[in-house]
Amino acid sequence: LDRALAELSADIAVYVGDRETDLLAAEYAGLDSALIRPAPNAERGPAPEPTYELDSLHDLADILAATASP
Repeated sequence: LDRALAELSADIAVYVGDRETDLLAAEYAGLDSALIRPAPNAERGPAPEPTYELDSLHDLADILAATASP
């Protein structure tokens, strides 16, 4: 992740995923995370809390717009 961010010269990044391992990857990289909510009955383990929770990937546009605003 660090290499990709460096190559893209990304100042702002959000790691989006649908699994607890995605939240861990974001935390280890020092990134904000967005979790696409799993099924209501899905159990969550001891993973970090996401910065954002999404009902669908469509919700990501609002988060990115708010994050990019000065």
